[in-house]
Amino acid sequence: MASEKSPDYYLQALIKANQSDSKQTLFHRVEHGGFGAITSRLMTGLNISLALDSNYSFLIDSPYVVEGMFDIGVKQPIEVAQHQEIIEWNFLRDTWNAPPQIKADHQYPACPIEAGADLTRHQWCAVLAKAICGTPSAFLNTEIERLKNAIHWDAYDLHIGLHIRRGDKNTECPYIPTEAYLSQIQKLLQANPGKKVLVFLSSDDPEALGHVRARLNGVDVAWDETEARYNNFNAGMVASNPALAQQESATAAKNISLLGDCDYVIGMSHAQFTWLGGLLAVFNHRLDASRHIMLDPHTGQRGHWAAFYGFPLQTLLL
Repeated sequence: MASEKSPDYYLQALIKANQSDSKQTLFHRVEHGGFGAITSRLMTGLNISLALDSNYSFLIDSPYVVEGMFDIGVKQPIEVAQHQEIIEWNFLRDTWNAPPQIKADHQYPACPIEAGADLTRHQWCAVLAKAICGTPSAFLNTEIERLKNAIHWDAYDLHIGLHIRRGDKNTECPYIPTEAYLSQIQKLLQANPGKKVLVFLSSDDPEALGHVRARLNGVDVAWDETEARYNNFNAGMVASNPALAQQESATAAKNISLLGDCDYVIGMSHAQFTWLGGLLAVFNHRLDASRHIMLDPHTGQRGHWAAFYGFPLQTLLL
């Protein structure tokens, strides 16, 4: 269900709460992980700072370049906190290894500010995503426009974002068969007759484009032809290579942003790009969470990110 109030109403409420006078600052040292995981953890930290009525400051201890890709206006300079109480918050200690209910509430939070009391958790996460990764830097905007021009983005009426995660993900869960993704695309095509449709594909698998095109006759499918695809454990690959980390940061940020610019996003429920890109798409469509289509890696059926944290699936799907 879309929101009666504009998404910007809630975003501005978040920014106002973030910038309010406070006697304390939540300081978040972000450990190295995947680009999407780092970005998602910033959302978690921001929400906790709001819940504690604190300013939010962080330092990303990783060769990935997140702040150079997104303009993150909710970050307070740590110098602001010189005369404040510092709350040292650590994601692994205070969220990931916390008791299940705390972990769940941190990762899939309810809105802690009064102005967002009417939002579902999914909608609130979309506002958090907008605050962290919803404003591309000038550099990233150039990359986005380059790709949109190359694939003739504006020539289409409907954009379906498809994220197919491969690489090392099968150490956590099975790969989702291509047919499961395509089944969801077919449903959207049937619901939107007569529209010129582009499927924008984001994937680390070099074979993914061929697999999708071969099974979607008559539908245009495109990705960034210039992108290097390694189909591996990306965070480990870039850990000691800052130049490659810069390149992979640009790739990741570009794909998250392009997924967010789509009308619908389809992908694995466990995949960070599916989560983040889908949340941006929800924000960009009046907080309509039905546009965020996450598939369970074990069944291939519609699932949800928050089911991983113990939320009952029947309470998550519209």
